[in-house]
Amino acid sequence: MTTHHLVSSLTLPEALMAFLHADNGRPFETARPQALTATAELAELVVAGHAHIEDERVIVDAPAVGERDWVTEVTSALAGHPVGVASWIKQRREALAVQQNAAATAGVLNYDRGKLLGLFGYDRHEVDPEVKQALTDALCGPDAESDPRLPALARLLVKARLHSRHEFDSGQRARLQELAERAERTPVPRTATRVIDVAVGYAIYTSITDG
Repeated sequence: MTTHHLVSSLTLPEALMAFLHADNGRPFETARPQALTATAELAELVVAGHAHIEDERVIVDAPAVGERDWVTEVTSALAGHPVGVASWIKQRREALAVQQNAAATAGVLNYDRGKLLGLFGYDRHEVDPEVKQALTDALCGPDAESDPRLPALARLLVKARLHSRHEFDSGQRARLQELAERAERTPVPRTATRVIDVAVGYAIYTSITDG
């Protein structure tokens, strides 16, 4: 599979993994990684038509059978059981690990073990540079607005300020901000942009108040 086709096949949370991880293979703590990843999962469900949002509650009408096991698992659990966006984000503690594994399977991340101070082992997920570059090119390209996942990804990156943590040039940052702002006028469902705004705000707020 070419890098271009790989990028087009990624879910929103898998694409997020390319920008959520620093060069040391660990997630940025700008916005709580677990909550931010759960936000991307929820936005993916909305973009894919598996869920919708009413009064800041997640509504799933029926389980979805997709290419990703987590989609089936989550929609099966939520079908007929509406839950508040903030509550679901808080409860979805396994989101980061699930999407790191999915991104590794998809070729976005490479798993390894690192050592802190040469003594303490930790999981390291290194981003494939070609995939990250291909995603950057897609986000900043002329056709970005035609793919609902790209404006949603831009909105996630900008709202969580991850776009300032990577080596984007000034033109790329401006393009990401423009794409994020225009998300509601692209094929992204309006409820997807709303859930991103609400959930990222929750993630940032809780990471601050929890110290």
